[in-house]
Amino acid sequence: MPDFKIDISKAKAVILYIAGKFGETDFHKVFKILYLAERAHLVKYGRPIVGDTYMAMKYGPVPSFIYDAFKAIRGDGYRMPGLDSFYIAFEVEDKYSLRKKLI
Repeated sequence: MPDFKIDISKAKAVILYIAGKFGETDFHKVFKILYLAERAHLVKYGRPIVGDTYMAMKYGPVPSFIYDAFKAIRGDGYRMPGLDSFYIAFEVEDKYSLRKKLI
C-alpha cells in the first residue's frame, strides 16, 4: 500500500473551497465532504487530493492531521511549526464551527 504524504497547501485550498461554498460550517461536514472527494479522486486517479490519514470515529471518518490543525486553531491542540498560513486562514467558534477568514 502506498504511503501518501499530506499536501498542506492543497488541504488549505480544498477546505477554503468547502467553507466558501457553505459559509460557516462544522468540522463534521468538512471532514465528510473531504473524505468523499478523496475517495472518489483515489478511485479515478489512483492518488488522493490531500493525502491525510483518515481515522474511523463515532460520527464518521476524520482526517487526522487536519483535525489536529483545527484543534490547534481553536486553542486546545499543539501548533505545528511551518503551518502559519494554514492557521491564519480559518477561525473556529463554538468548539466545532469553522469559518474561513477574510485575509
